[in-house]
Amino acid sequence: MATLKEVADLAGVSVATASTALNRGPVKESTRNRVLECAKQLNYVPNRIGRTLNTGKSNTIALLMMTCAEYADIVHKTSLFYYLQHRDAPMGGLEGDDASLRRRSAHRDGEIGPEP
Repeated sequence: MATLKEVADLAGVSVATASTALNRGPVKESTRNRVLECAKQLNYVPNRIGRTLNTGKSNTIALLMMTCAEYADIVHKTSLFYYLQHRDAPMGGLEGDDASLRRRSAHRDGEIGPEP
């Protein structure tokens, strides 16, 4: 897996400029195109953990609810909607009591569910 530094080196720019270009920040259009082409050539994929550590945001939410067939359709549609909006978001499920789930999903930006 290619790193941001490898993309920057191939594009002939600094890591900061490569990051800015990939994140749609203020750089010349020719620089942005060169960085994007190098990222594509190297199959660069941003590191989600690194981005979370750098920004303090994980772009994840927790959907907490009781296990019940009655709510399965709501869970499915909500998960699908979120995935379509954030295709790089991890999807998964956790089982356990309410307190346990809240502890294990501590690295989230939001929560949908009953009040604690």
